[in-house]
Amino acid sequence: MQRLFWQKGRQKRENRAAAVLDRILASGEENVLIVGHGAFMMFMRKELLKRGFRGPALHRPVHGQLYVYER
Repeated sequence: MQRLFWQKGRQKRENRAAAVLDRILASGEENVLIVGHGAFMMFMRKELLKRGFRGPALHRPVHGQLYVYER
């Protein structure tokens, strides 16, 4: 049961990261700062990589650290 709960929550977070990036990319802005919880940034990084961005690995995000991803 716990695994099923985690999978449903994981899918929601992945969908949320994708939706956030859709809105950001649709805005047409060249440079964007995204501030989020470390766990959410893991999902955001995965989505950025899917969309052709490059940047550092986030094994354990450091509080207050700037991570730059570029296309």
